[in-house]
Amino acid sequence: MKRKYLYISTLILCSVLMVIAQILAPRKLDWTRNYDARSDTPFGTLALRHFLPEAFDGRRIVEVNQSIVETVETVLDPSELDFDPVNYLFINNGFVNRGQGVDMSLDQFESEALLAFVATGNNVFLATEAMSGTMVDSLGLAWSNMHAVGPFAPVPDTSIVYIQNAGLPDSVRTAVSSSIASGYFSSFDTTRSQVLGLLKTPGSDWHPNFILVRWGSGHFFVHANPGLFSNYGLAEAGTAGYAFSALSHMPDAPLLHDNYYKAVRGRGARTPLRFVLQQPALRLAYIVSLVSLALFIMVGARRRRRPIPTIEAPANATMDYVATIGRLHMSERDYRWAAFEKMRHWFEFIRDELNLDVRSHDDLAAEGVMDRVVARSGVAAETVGRIRTLATNLNAQESVTSSDLIALASEIDTFYSRCSRFHA
Repeated sequence: MKRKYLYISTLILCSVLMVIAQILAPRKLDWTRNYDARSDTPFGTLALRHFLPEAFDGRRIVEVNQSIVETVETVLDPSELDFDPVNYLFINNGFVNRGQGVDMSLDQFESEALLAFVATGNNVFLATEAMSGTMVDSLGLAWSNMHAVGPFAPVPDTSIVYIQNAGLPDSVRTAVSSSIASGYFSSFDTTRSQVLGLLKTPGSDWHPNFILVRWGSGHFFVHANPGLFSNYGLAEAGTAGYAFSALSHMPDAPLLHDNYYKAVRGRGARTPLRFVLQQPALRLAYIVSLVSLALFIMVGARRRRRPIPTIEAPANATMDYVATIGRLHMSERDYRWAAFEKMRHWFEFIRDELNLDVRSHDDLAAEGVMDRVVARSGVAAETVGRIRTLATNLNAQESVTSSDLIALASEIDTFYSRCSRFHA
């Protein structure tokens, strides 16, 4: 008994120590560029999520957690929407296939749905470091990066970004870390595009990083630096004003805020165990469970009592024999034998249960016999008559087909199911 309590005390002590260690352990800062609207990590967009109601004062803001195709179908449904046009905001580190199961590129259906959505007079704000597929070909844009200058070239620490718009003051110019603002557009279609913002690093020329692309009756506002809209970016001095100025280019209309096309969704848990291991509390509980299981196995490995032998019920050899004989005749296609056996058992049932001396179909055809069968069994005369006709026909035939056997068996089974003596 003392040994048992020793193991239990050890288990409890280990569990408490593990919980304390997890609580006191410093939290690792996740620098993943997830741009999740509900994430408070440096590159989440929780701050922007709280900032949007102020930027779009009085307008409806809807967080979207479904694909573009599903969203566009909902938005274009008059029963779901009573306003026009609509703004659609996307912030992601890249709409590209990054391999290893992380595919954030827009497929052809999603791209066509988004293009059609804008063509009808809506607006889309895209803040992304890269893009591939149909969207790039349609918009005519090409991305580049200030850091892509060679392996030995110095990487600038600071970038300068500013908004270029006649309706806004030129003072919207901000110095930010180049880690969140280094992308720009190396080429774009000048016939239907307008530069809204520029980017430069010390010693370099200005490059467009914010472009308006006209598409049908609507517009694409494409920004090459999504990091400026992250929690880390908005925490820098002056960046919040820059983000407000960039978003203010969209017209005063309801906003759909995408939280579906995120890298964390493509890289997320694909199995229940992986999800458990990604959550600190669940991971700790999982580890404690494994330790408890290991201790239980070590403590309870010794068998404590003699096992009780299992006594199996005797096998019904008679039923096995009947099944074997039935399979034998069916494999030989001896339908005639099966039909006569079926009739023989039925005649025996009439003799034993109905007390009528009927041994063949000839006896059944005798005057008044069938009426007595109907009266004592409670079965309709039509059913008994069909059985008698089938028995007479089968007796006259030299060979019996499977269809004949099935018809006879079906009628006899119907007789049994409706016979009052059979269920008594």
